Amino acid sequence: MQWGAPAFTLAGAFLMAARPHQVVGALTPIAVAAAVAVAAFTAARVPEPEVVR
Repeated sequence: MQWGAPAFTLAGAFLMAARPHQVVGALTPIAVAAAVAVAAFTAARVPEPEVVR
């Protein structure tokens, strides 16, 4: 989540400041922020150790 939270903050600031008239342009930063958050979460996960039997 280290990079996900700042990405969402920047996307929210863009939406509040720009007040875009195009829906696609407004949702693009949020989609990018969500992708960054998912990538950060996935990269930060520690895999479960394998059980040797």
